[in-house]
Amino acid sequence: MVHRKVDYEAAVGTNDATVLPLIAEQFAADRAATSQIYAAIQALAKAVNGHDGELRDHNRRLDEQVRLRFDDNKLHNGAVLHVRTGVEAMEQAIREQGKQSFEALAAILDEAIPQLVGEKLVAAKRALDELKGTEKVMKEYLQELSTQRPEEGRMVFAQFHAMRGEVDAIKATQQQQPRPPQA
Repeated sequence: MVHRKVDYEAAVGTNDATVLPLIAEQFAADRAATSQIYAAIQALAKAVNGHDGELRDHNRRLDEQVRLRFDDNKLHNGAVLHVRTGVEAMEQAIREQGKQSFEALAAILDEAIPQLVGEKLVAAKRALDELKGTEKVMKEYLQELSTQRPEEGRMVFAQFHAMRGEVDAIKATQQQQPRPPQA
């Protein structure tokens, strides 16, 4: 790739008609050089990307091998540490302590659960008793209403009957009046 430089500095003092074609020629040369660089970058990217999958696979296998070796090393160190420190006795003591704690907690819960359930039952019984009291009051009210309603019904019926008699009387009066002549 060769980048060509157009010499237009000598023509700067002349006129614009001489300088402008030289500047356009320089822009064209710059564009050609840029497209050549772009083509070279694309060719390089294509070559590198072709090997990218292989490199990723190689890196993945390398990471896997390092992880396996690290895990093997941890297991080996753990086994040596386990033999050296006598972890078995400490593990047994922790298990016994956990078992005792669990038994103590179970004993506390065995005492607390009946108390909690008993309190809930007492609260439920109180609520049920209140509902029964309300039910009793409602029954008494309904019985009282059933005795009062027939009397109220007779009174309302009598008022409607009296009102109907008045309406019938008004109708009879209107029918007896002479009708005005129609035009």
